[in-house]
Amino acid sequence: MDLWTTLLAGHVSFVERTEGTRRQYLVVENAPERWRFRAFTPKEVDVVGFAARGLAAILTHDPRSRSEDVVLTQAERDALELLRSGLSNRAIAEQRGRSVRTIANQVGRLLQKLKAPSRRALVARVTP
Repeated sequence: MDLWTTLLAGHVSFVERTEGTRRQYLVVENAPERWRFRAFTPKEVDVVGFAARGLAAILTHDPRSRSEDVVLTQAERDALELLRSGLSNRAIAEQRGRSVRTIANQVGRLLQKLKAPSRRALVARVTP
């Protein structure tokens, strides 16, 4: 776990090395002045978290790991991002310049598409 923490913080990097047909990955310490350039962005950390949870679900044969690709519209992605911030439908509508009913419809479609029983479960399902 410490290795992942230092990798995400930019303190170390993985370097691929090939000798003949053998591939190895080395852990190389980065100079302290390079840490901020090597650190993962918050979005990259999210991706790593999602990938790790997905792999764990696959390895443990969790039935939730078998899901079809879900395609969200840009409006649904925007609403979901604001939902993750804890905003109400009214606050999302005001921020996006939409009606509360439009936001309620988008949230309803998100619940359906992502097979979440509630807003709380929806946010939990997409939050690292």
